[in-house]
Amino acid sequence: MAILEIKNVSHCYSGASKPALEGISLKLESGQHSALIGANGSGKSTLAKIAAGLLQPTSGDVVLTGSGDFSGWHGIGLLLQNPDEQFISSDVESEIAWGLENLALPLDEMQRRVKDVLERFELADKKELSPETLSDGWKQITNLAATVAMQPQFLILDEVTAFLDPYWKAKVSAMAAELTESSGLLWITSNTREVLSADRIFLLHEGRLIEEGSPDEILRMDHLEEMGLEPVPDWMWDEVSR
Repeated sequence: MAILEIKNVSHCYSGASKPALEGISLKLESGQHSALIGANGSGKSTLAKIAAGLLQPTSGDVVLTGSGDFSGWHGIGLLLQNPDEQFISSDVESEIAWGLENLALPLDEMQRRVKDVLERFELADKKELSPETLSDGWKQITNLAATVAMQPQFLILDEVTAFLDPYWKAKVSAMAAELTESSGLLWITSNTREVLSADRIFLLHEGRLIEEGSPDEILRMDHLEEMGLEPVPDWMWDEVSR
């Protein structure tokens, strides 16, 4: 079933000569690893912020279905490209606890969740460190842990591996993929190689949704380069098929 539905969403920034998004409609499924791809400037981050409630669309609606009392929080977690933009606390443990405090959870539940994600995301030995002193990879994992602790119904990751080396790209991607069963996942990127394992891909170009389908259907399209995207090398398809 659909868990997050974007209905005919358009957005135009003040003073812009053309809309950043035009008539976007898509359904994101529970338990599905979805991906949104497009070149820089195609409207990906605008759509992510609208879906997460950080930006109001000029027109259209975003509907999150499911159960849960979010105490004023809409249940969608968003991670940004630059992890430093999301840090607000002086140490990793407090960073994870901050969102839970804002949800006004009972102290014992908050402590349980903090302990759980510190262990789950291999951060227990870093809990007293300032997030700003961590490597870029551990910064993103800290942000991921803090978001997961809030138990979002849906998780949106916007170019979260853009600043990472291959090791950390793989590690963050693997940790995020493990969350698909507990919360819907939308992976946003301009890197076609990152979405070979997605269940479904949505292709955005100049603010419009051009195509949607499986990785095989979308990433083998002849005109990807014309839209500023790099085709997936043949050897990578061979790796996936093994």
